[in-house]
Amino acid sequence: MDGFTKRPLSRRDALKALAGITGAVAISSLPNKWSTPRVDVGALPAFAQCSPNAPDTPVQVSPADGSTFDYLPRTVTFEWDAVSVPDGCTVTYGIEIEVWTGGVWQPTLLQDGLEATSFGAAFSGAFPFRWRVWATTVSGVSEKSGWWEFTFTV
Repeated sequence: MDGFTKRPLSRRDALKALAGITGAVAISSLPNKWSTPRVDVGALPAFAQCSPNAPDTPVQVSPADGSTFDYLPRTVTFEWDAVSVPDGCTVTYGIEIEVWTGGVWQPTLLQDGLEATSFGAAFSGAFPFRWRVWATTVSGVSEKSGWWEFTFTV
C-alpha cells in the first residue's frame, strides 16, 4: 500500500480542510461576543450633499429693470444674489442676454458655468437689451429669472 490508512472523514475534519483550502475563516476564530458596528463619518459626494431639488432662482440686482445708460464704452456689470445651498454643494450660474433689433429679440450672449454672482460684458450699438440668470447644482437647474431690460442711448 501507499502508507495511508483509510478512515471515514468527519464533518469537522471536512470543514477544516475546506476552510484551509479556500482561505475561509475557521469557525473557531469567530468571536464569542459581537459588538455594535462603528460607522465613520466622512465627506459625502456632491450629489448626496445637495438638496434633492433644483436650486432657487437667483434674484437679479443690477442693472435694474428699465435702466438707461448714456456712456461709452458700452459696458455693464450684471449682478445677482447668490442662491442658498447646503455646505459642500457647488452652485454655478448662467446668464442670457438678448438685443432688440429688427423688431424681434435676438440672442446676444449665453454664458453658463459662472462661479461668481457677477458678469461683465461690452456691447455695441445703442439698442435695448434684456438679461436673465439661473442657477445650477448637481440636483438640477433653477427656473430662469424674469427678463430685465436696459438700454444704451449713445
